[in-house]
Amino acid sequence: SELRTQYYRSALDIGTKRKLVRNTLVWYMSAGTPKAVEELVEAVFGEGEVKEWFEYDDEPFYFKIETNAVLTPAILDFFMVMIQRVKNTRSHLRGIDIHRVINQELYTGVGQFSSYRPPAILDDYGVDGSDTG
Repeated sequence: SELRTQYYRSALDIGTKRKLVRNTLVWYMSAGTPKAVEELVEAVFGEGEVKEWFEYDDEPFYFKIETNAVLTPAILDFFMVMIQRVKNTRSHLRGIDIHRVINQELYTGVGQFSSYRPPAILDDYGVDGSDTG
């Protein structure tokens, strides 16, 4: 590409390619910032969010990405190369959290089974009333 678009690969779908070209100048100006990483995540995955270390109680300079994207090994490998280029050099990716929402009806039920048997009474008296004890 004439702008030397970062992360551009011919194997990407046309929508992703357009997003990458459209954001090229912004990324060059904001490289190394969490915002640049978040824009990259949205361009490649469709949606996602960058959580910095202080937002989830981690060590300084770590971050993680939360997304609901379906990650194939090829996309994940490609993304890992891209993230190294756009993130701050002192920052480290802790992980990618994938969240799924499943809309499903949930049914519950309760059942009880009891069998009542009167307790045996042992009173130490014989049938004829005499004390057997």
